[in-house]
Amino acid sequence: MTVSKPKTIALVAIIVLGLFVRLFQVDSVVLGWHSHRQADTYSVTKNLAANLSTFFLPTYHDLSHVQSGLPNPKGIRLVELPLYNLLVVLLNNLTQLPLIISHRLVVILASLITAYLLYRLILPTKDYLAAIFALFWFTFLPFSIYYSRSVLPEMISVTLGIGSLYVFKKHPIYSALLLSLVMLIKPFFAICLLPAFIYIFFKSKPTLRSFFITVIAFGLALIPILLWRNLTSLYPQGVPSNAWLFNLSPHPVFPEWWRGYNLTLINQIEAFRPHWWYWLFYKRLVLMILGGGLVIPYIVGLLKSHPLVGLNRALALGTFLYFAIVAGGNLRHDYYQIFTLPQIALSLGLGFSAILKYKKRFMAIPLLLILSIYSLYTTTRLIYPNYQIYNSTQLHLSQIAADYVPPNALVIAPAQGDTTYLYFLGRSGYPLEMDNFQSLATLHQQDLYLVSTDINDYTHKVQKTGKVLWTGPNGIIIKIPYQP
Repeated sequence: MTVSKPKTIALVAIIVLGLFVRLFQVDSVVLGWHSHRQADTYSVTKNLAANLSTFFLPTYHDLSHVQSGLPNPKGIRLVELPLYNLLVVLLNNLTQLPLIISHRLVVILASLITAYLLYRLILPTKDYLAAIFALFWFTFLPFSIYYSRSVLPEMISVTLGIGSLYVFKKHPIYSALLLSLVMLIKPFFAICLLPAFIYIFFKSKPTLRSFFITVIAFGLALIPILLWRNLTSLYPQGVPSNAWLFNLSPHPVFPEWWRGYNLTLINQIEAFRPHWWYWLFYKRLVLMILGGGLVIPYIVGLLKSHPLVGLNRALALGTFLYFAIVAGGNLRHDYYQIFTLPQIALSLGLGFSAILKYKKRFMAIPLLLILSIYSLYTTTRLIYPNYQIYNSTQLHLSQIAADYVPPNALVIAPAQGDTTYLYFLGRSGYPLEMDNFQSLATLHQQDLYLVSTDINDYTHKVQKTGKVLWTGPNGIIIKIPYQP
């Protein structure tokens, strides 16, 4: 489809404005919603920038047992292969920008590429309205904006996944290569994409030759993730506990046995319970992402006949499967819904196009304007608080600690396991109270420093064997000497 000059101007305008809104607080420290997860990602990048050899064995500043339940004095962090972190380091070395800005610029660029790929995915159907509205909503949904400038690897996985889907029909080998990278970063997104790949494959009426090429290519795409999982199994202390992510509820609702039948399996299923529907479909999708009113064009996009409606439904099925399989993660953390954004944008694009093609356009245009304005207002009110500071006391004390704690020192920074505090301090250590502080000093063969925002029984205990360097109304800094 030939794109006219006005359409090109509209495309460029949306992408440029999308870049502009994502630059809000681009240089701010990690303070907002899910700051602990962002701090962990930043920490891996910082260590990778100092030593590229940590790429296959990433480390971060948390040396505690909180994540895996096992002692982790070397701070090994084996969640995803740090491809995102490597891109940040490369950009940082190239531009010499502050590391936090490099983090956000990589994610911003990835999100805008994803928006453009969605646009290009729809354009061959000659439905320009669907393409431009899909581009628009992926770019300007407040939920998408916030997580398109957060220090998280999910958006990189989304970009690679949509790229894999985009080239799948013509270049299955390249598609499989991109999908292998998706699984190395965030394999959960592959769940969302799987029905779409199956749909495209069989809709294209494959030959026996193309069938074998595709099967072999995607079979080989599994090798990198299998090798990565084999590596992570060698360092269990670096693998965070993850059983809670899946469809395993700790709250049984049925008796263990009923008329001779063991109901343990049913009791473990968290998906499909009332709170699962309520939180994921109403609170997150309907309110937080779609703002209420956009549900109407979203549903129209799923129901109205269109060359891409089958693909849209396949992606929606993938999202449903993802919600069911990764029920725990989706319920507890809203950033797990980043993977739903491509399907939501596609459905909105198809829905807006269908409604605007309704013969009574004089009614359709005002309706869509009212729904859009109302929805943007609603979801903006829900998303904007994510930018606010949640740890101002820790940030203030970390600025004071810079004058008392050496740059390479190890710290005890009690924050109930929240590693954001270690990020503020810029030092490795323990984000919770550690009773064996003297043995820790011996283990690391260096002095430890307690930087606590609370003065309580624990700090009094440490004070008996340590030296108070600073104390004030907002906390205390104590040096715990290493005694060979």
